Amino acid sequence: MAIARDHAHARWVKACNGEIPPNSFWEGDHAIGRGYYQNGLHVGYVKPGQGLFIGWDGSEHILKEYEVLGGDKSHFHWVQCHGRCQPQGFTPLKGGYEADGKEQFIGRVDNYQGKDRIGKAGPHLIDGMNFAVDGREISWSLDIFIGLCETVEDGRDEMVHSVRSYHSVGVIETPT
Repeated sequence: MAIARDHAHARWVKACNGEIPPNSFWEGDHAIGRGYYQNGLHVGYVKPGQGLFIGWDGSEHILKEYEVLGGDKSHFHWVQCHGRCQPQGFTPLKGGYEADGKEQFIGRVDNYQGKDRIGKAGPHLIDGMNFAVDGREISWSLDIFIGLCETVEDGRDEMVHSVRSYHSVGVIETPT
């Protein structure tokens, strides 16, 4: 059963060779991206002028053709989550999928080697999140995992009801 879904204020835009379209979701020096690799659609980060960096099978891979997350980022903000990815009380934004169909959500870890890192998250990942850096795929569970939460129309931030250490990472919105 799929947990994640698309959202009206976020869309995936095709790009290549390190191009980052206008209105992309930036996190630090990178944009959030995803690309097709080994029969899956993998979440990662785009470095301007280089391409999409993903982790797969323990290694970092750079894809020249990919999609970048764009839209109106004002409808979202990051919310802290810790540990293995178990969405409860929110719906993650659809990020990608593994070759076997398992969903990937969008995750971020703060300050790994001095930078925030974007990667794939999901209940099937042992430590909750994987990301690419320095030629390797890193599996991470010891730091803060982050997701995006939709801001409601009256200006209040509708926070996840009970974000606990076992909740999912990813782009999330408040349940309706």
